Amino acid sequence: MDFETFKAIELAIPLWQVLLYTGLVIILMLFGHCRLGITIFLCFILYWIFIHNHATLSQIFGNSTTFMGVYLVCGTILVFLILISFFLKE
Repeated sequence: MDFETFKAIELAIPLWQVLLYTGLVIILMLFGHCRLGITIFLCFILYWIFIHNHATLSQIFGNSTTFMGVYLVCGTILVFLILISFFLKE
């Protein structure tokens, strides 16, 4: 696996989801709800990479155990960051 493979990856994200994401984060940040804005950001990233584009990434990387390990670790870290953001006090 070389760096050129990572540069060639094209993930599909629907425009309406990008607009929803941008609108939510801007509104939440403007009204001072930073923690909720960051949580929304992490949830969208989790959905776009780990759910919406899972088939594309699996097709590119095939049965690579290294990729699946990194994929799982990153997904777990994102879930923990989302959970931690709910328990932090502002």
